[in-house]
Amino acid sequence: MLRHEGVDVGGVLGANAGNRLTDRAVRILRTLDGGQQWSALNSGTPPATDLVFDVVHRGSLAWATTTDSQILRSVDGGSSWTAVGAGLPQTAYRAIDFFDDQHGFAVGERQGFYPTTAWTQDGGLTWNPRYWSGMYEFWDVDALSTTEAIACADNMLWRTTDGGLSW
Repeated sequence: MLRHEGVDVGGVLGANAGNRLTDRAVRILRTLDGGQQWSALNSGTPPATDLVFDVVHRGSLAWATTTDSQILRSVDGGSSWTAVGAGLPQTAYRAIDFFDDQHGFAVGERQGFYPTTAWTQDGGLTWNPRYWSGMYEFWDVDALSTTEAIACADNMLWRTTDGGLSW
């Protein structure tokens, strides 16, 4: 899967094995010519963190979710990355999206199958997690406004209109 939103930072997501994502050959990539050529970026964190599920950008700000339960933030278009969201639980956040440079949502699962959502109102510096019961996994999220998002989980769509407090 490739997410490229027309400017200069994109992400390539690993192989699909039986409708489950694997973390083979997953990198943060950048293009400066509309996608003709791509170069790998270093996340600035330990090597395992170079494996990402999703990358999104708004201008020079960019965020990535990693296979080792981190959310990364870049303020320079992806040239350097910093781990944010200290205190978040061990969660494989599979998708992230921002409506603007302050309001974003991330979705994923923890401990194998327990769904988790998180939201931020400060550009991703701090995150507010919400833990779910059930045995399904979130796969994608779209931020529609500062308070509204739609997320997809195993054959279901979820919507929040209050910034992530309830879905």
